[in-house]
Amino acid sequence: GGGGREVDDAAEAFRRALILDPEYVPALLELGWMYFSVLDDPQQGKEHFDRAIGIVKRQAIEALRGSIQCAEQIGGADAHAEAVRRASSLIGESDLEDLATSGS
Repeated sequence: GGGGREVDDAAEAFRRALILDPEYVPALLELGWMYFSVLDDPQQGKEHFDRAIGIVKRQAIEALRGSIQCAEQIGGADAHAEAVRRASSLIGESDLEDLATSGS
């Protein structure tokens, strides 16, 4: 693989962004694609994509937890059940159990 100075500069900018915020998903995605597509390093690409997936998954679970709690307060048990059904279509069963058992 290769890429030249512009690629090196872009990669360095994304790495600096991750120093400031290690969970900055856009930088992880850009680096993932850069390693995979430009630098021909699928291992490094996968590591960046996997980090991004972990972060997005945690954020999605937190958003779903908040949505479920709000739905219950707004519309009672039926709204709560519907919000849980929606969450179950977006995340796996084990994550749904985490959602139900962990508080905010």
